[in-house]
Amino acid sequence: RIPNGLLYWRVENSLKAYQQIALLHRLQFDISLIAITGSVGKTTTRELIQSMISHVGPVLSTSENNNNDIGVPLTLLQANKKHSAIVLEMGMRGLGEIERLSDCAQPDIAVITNIGTAHIGKLGTRKNIAVAKCEITSSLRSNGSVVIPADDPLLEKELKRNWSGRIIKVDVKENNSTSSENYECDYLGIVDLESRIISVNGRSYWLPLRGMHNARNFILALAVAFEMNVPLAKLDRLNLKMPKGRNTCLKIGQLTIFDETYNASPESVIASLKLLTAEPGRHIAVLGTMLELGTHSIDCHRRVIIEAVNLGLDGLIIVAEGPEAEVMSLEAEKIPLLAVVTNPKDAEPYLKAWLKQGDSLLLKGSRKIQLETLLPFLKDIFK
Repeated sequence: RIPNGLLYWRVENSLKAYQQIALLHRLQFDISLIAITGSVGKTTTRELIQSMISHVGPVLSTSENNNNDIGVPLTLLQANKKHSAIVLEMGMRGLGEIERLSDCAQPDIAVITNIGTAHIGKLGTRKNIAVAKCEITSSLRSNGSVVIPADDPLLEKELKRNWSGRIIKVDVKENNSTSSENYECDYLGIVDLESRIISVNGRSYWLPLRGMHNARNFILALAVAFEMNVPLAKLDRLNLKMPKGRNTCLKIGQLTIFDETYNASPESVIASLKLLTAEPGRHIAVLGTMLELGTHSIDCHRRVIIEAVNLGLDGLIIVAEGPEAEVMSLEAEKIPLLAVVTNPKDAEPYLKAWLKQGDSLLLKGSRKIQLETLLPFLKDIFK
């Protein structure tokens, strides 16, 4: 029973009303809003954008994992007149969710990092994933722009079905690349991975994060910074602090640990393996199950292990069970050190026996696998 004298509104859908209140609050301020989605790299690109445009003024940004129907309006409701920009991460688990988030936020700039296979178990195909991600333009302002990678024809095709405005395409190539692929793009970055330098339009920038995949995230963010007229000199060195479990490199004694424990998809695991094997010394990985892949799960797990073998991994601990464990262990037979366990705790004896000072170790698996629970053990044996 509603108490007498209490002011209230009766609504048909409380979630929709909550999002509409957040939109009304957002519209009170003349603040540029950047929205980011994609299969992988959303959080990294979000943090890069926030760091770059903070030179223009205070930035309100998505915190932790508040990138859904509840988290996006929660972030918007924190906006105030002191903010110069808002950076929102938009996640999804099915069709229609990003459309709702776009309607709630009305972005000025949208960024789609890529179209991969994360959530393919729910959406079925990469085309459906592309359709879902392109919903970010649902309420993108007509004079706004969308930043995308230049090398994905599927993404560009689906984007143009409902968006006729400006599209900014970016690409990166290694400085020694012999690739003959030539995509039309607005910003091309030439990357020296060893020195961590990327050159764009004749100017060089230092990459705060390692790896080719992060160079791609960097140039997506750089395109946004250009759109926001951030002074170029401010972009030479970024003060970037990533959330735990994402793009985190730890040093314990002479052991290098890549903590990528927050989540995993085939694309992100392969990128992390390439980053690992670029390090000196032996390369050992603990790989957990990748979830939400549906009927594609077996093929995706097989693809990841084939890549691990081709990269010359020295040791692998598989944290999985069922068909995924079977296919991963079968494809991994050529890896010199190999173990299959069903939980992180059972990986500890193998890590203690295998690891030596000077090794590099990757921890990567879906959130539910909780591979981060191995970190205290590793710190204890290498302290």
